Amino acid sequence: MSYLGIKAGTDIKLFQWNDLMFFANGSIASEFLIRGTQTINNDVFNLVGEEEFNNNILFLRAGVSMQYPISTRAAIVAGYNYGSSILINSGISAEKLTLNAHQFGIGFIINLPTCYCDF
Repeated sequence: MSYLGIKAGTDIKLFQWNDLMFFANGSIASEFLIRGTQTINNDVFNLVGEEEFNNNILFLRAGVSMQYPISTRAAIVAGYNYGSSILINSGISAEKLTLNAHQFGIGFIINLPTCYCDF
């Protein structure tokens, strides 16, 4: 399944050990299904437009990350997030769809030439 949405969140610095910084983060996102399939007994079903999946979903995420500067202009970041969904409008169906997601990521932060940001 693929969802499209808008997300807002924040990071809070927990502590720093030498140059290594640790953060807690949280976010909330409103998302809707743009693509998805389900396979049952070798039959593939398109989920887009199906009543159980045709909902706006509120996704709550929380996690931790760490950041280490590798130069004066760049840092490497690694983090983990867990997320769970809440259906905004579930219709008349008694069935409830719940999505739980685990996400691990590694990335880089690169300061632009005109940004004098502190890591």
